[in-house]
Amino acid sequence: MTQYARPDSDITNQGDAWTGAGAPSNTLYTEIDGTSAGSDNVNGQDGDCSGDGVEFEVGLSDVDDPSSSSSHAFKARVRVDDADAGAAMRIRLMEGATTRATKNFSPDATSAPGALITHNLSTSEANSISNYDNLRLEFVAYDDECMGVTFYVYQAWFECPDAAAPAAAANGKAFMLFLDT
Repeated sequence: MTQYARPDSDITNQGDAWTGAGAPSNTLYTEIDGTSAGSDNVNGQDGDCSGDGVEFEVGLSDVDDPSSSSSHAFKARVRVDDADAGAAMRIRLMEGATTRATKNFSPDATSAPGALITHNLSTSEANSISNYDNLRLEFVAYDDECMGVTFYVYQAWFECPDAAAPAAAANGKAFMLFLDT
């Protein structure tokens, strides 16, 4: 089975640059926390052309430590309204203020709900996570050519395997063994 950590809080919204389709800018996570992508989204423009981009960060719901480094990934559905060559995004999986994994890409100008972006964590990235209760996703959008591109995020989550169940005693019963030496 798989555990899913979905957005459950807003951490930052740099300069209130990101807004929700149906929510104020201080509840962005509610727009991208669904189990399926619909019309809900957050959107923003990098309008200052400084090259810094615009960012927002959401906290993720808690998951149990799977005690395994396999099958860790973060995923998001994103798009831009214009496939400008200068449009780029970065998604980072954060543990508190520490980056654990990064995905850089150029988003497509697809229709809603956007293209699925996946970053499968390497063994070392997954092993670097020490507190699965403190994970976050940070999104940064760049419009280096100052074309007024609007970036959209429809859905985001982190996934990892279920935590291993403790080994059960044979038949659920305990026994004692005495040896006479």
